[in-house]
Parts: sequence; structure tokens; C-alpha cells
Amino acid sequence: MTKAERVRAALAGEAPDRAPFSLWYHFRHEPESGEGFVRATLDFYRAYEPDVLKVMHDTPYELPVDMPVFEQPEDWKLLGVNPPDMGAFGEQLRSLRHIAEHKNDDTPMLDTLYSVFAVAQKITGGQVLEQLDAEPEVVTSGLRRLAAALAGYAKAAVEDAGCAGVFLAVSGADAQTMPAARYEELFLPLDRLALSGAAGGWCNIVHLHGDDLHAEMLLPLVEQAQAVSWSDRAAGPGLAHFQQRTARCVVGGVNERRIGGYAPEQVRAEVADALAQTGGRGVIIAPGCAVPTETPPANLHAIKEAVEAGVGQSG
Repeated sequence: MTKAERVRAALAGEAPDRAPFSLWYHFRHEPESGEGFVRATLDFYRAYEPDVLKVMHDTPYELPVDMPVFEQPEDWKLLGVNPPDMGAFGEQLRSLRHIAEHKNDDTPMLDTLYSVFAVAQKITGGQVLEQLDAEPEVVTSGLRRLAAALAGYAKAAVEDAGCAGVFLAVSGADAQTMPAARYEELFLPLDRLALSGAAGGWCNIVHLHGDDLHAEMLLPLVEQAQAVSWSDRAAGPGLAHFQQRTARCVVGGVNERRIGGYAPEQVRAEVADALAQTGGRGVIIAPGCAVPTETPPANLHAIKEAVEAGVGQSG
């Protein structure tokens, strides 16, 4: 099977020739896009040969000139719907096109799309909930514009930049950050809007970031994608939970918080256990989130070694 064929089989709940795998970390590259970023991404891809290439960028959402953050709720009135082909968005799309061209195979490429709450936290220096409490109408209006901009970018990534989908990194949907009702009322519809921009993609993954997730409440968002990722080892629930609860492919099996200190055989054991849990069907083996950038390469290579060994795979 080619990588795309293997991933398509997993997304359909079938058992491919072997389970596909992916992995990613923050490159800590300056600037966040451009020639150096493209080179770093391609070097990473060629080193580890994942079946899904998740492009790991940290491109910020551009604010009006001379405004590093929104310090006051009233600042949200200045937030524009940044077009996908201009500024930081446009530069990232150009980077994606270069990556797609030079990887030179059918490996599905996903760009990371940060959720509305995640972007809003960066825009406000971590104060978006406090600003919402102070001026709910002003901030909510700005959040809707932000969601529309993210949807526009996601659409361009899929339709114009060679992406098979997006990796929507959702934060805030956990008990430590806010009650389920608050996220469900405001941020869930906005994240669904942002993800809708990538509806033309065939490999969209929703990543649920954090511990003590509002998992049941998030099902409408999960069901809008083809697969779901979360910290199954580090925080739970296990892979079988979402396989039983939804018809979606599950992405996980490797503890991203411990892999840096593992020996390679411990990584291989986790992969084998994940394959045993799922029978090798409807699963993409991956860490539960970004692995530490300093993770020993031998531990990362162990993921591919384990899926190629096929331990625990049925059929």
C-alpha cells in the first residue's frame, strides 16, 4: 500500500497492510514559516517517514500594527478577518505548497489549525475568559470574526496548498480551564465553524488537548472530522473509548509525556499494546500530542519499527 492508501483504509475502519503512524514536535524555528521552516519540515519527514505528515507550525494570528496583544476587551473591535492569502497566513500557505511539492509522494499532509480559544488566548496574553466576563458582546463578536478567518484559512490549506485536511488542535475543552457548559455554548460552535472550512479534506483530525476532557460534549466536533487524537496514555480515556463511542478512526497509543525518557523497547511495547487494543483497525499510531523536541531519535524511529513489526494487528 502507499501511505495514502494505508491512511484511507485506517480512516475507513479497515485493517491496512500495517497500521499507519505519525509523530510531530515543535521545531522552534524562527521565522515560523518560509524557506528554513520548509527545509526543517522536509528533513523531519525524510528522517522518520510518517504516514501522515502533520506540519507543525506556530504562526501567530496577526493583530493591528503595534498591538502585540489585546490588553482590553475593547481591543477586540479592531480584530479583522485576516484573508488566507495575505500576511502570515499567506506565507504559511506558500510554505505548505513547497512542502507538498518537495515531499514528492502521496503522503497526506495536514496543517495544524489552532482552535478559537487557543488563538484567542495568544491574542490576549491568556486573558480571553476574563475579557469575555468584562465585555461579553464585544469579545464574542471578535471571536466570531476570528473563527471565520480560521475557516477561510483551513479552506485555502485544503483547496490551494495541497493539504489532505487539517489537524484542529482544540484547547479549553477541559474541566481545568472552563465548565463544559461554557465551552459548549460559545467555543464549540466557533470551533465547528473553523473546522468547516476544511470540509473538502479527506483526512481531518480533531485533537483534544488537555486532561479531564469534556469528551461527551465534544462529540459533535469529533464527528465533523475523520479521526480523533488525544492524550490517551497520559490522560485517558483509552483508545477503545472513542472507537466504541464514535465511528471515527483513533489517533494515539504513545505517551508523549514519557517518550523522552523511554528506552526504544518501551516505545515499541506501547505501540504493540495499542495495536492489540484496536486489532490494527481504525487506528493511526501516534503520540498523544507533540513529543519533546529533545526526544532521542531512536525512540521516534521505534514507532515505525513497531508498526512494521505488526505486533497485535489482526487480519
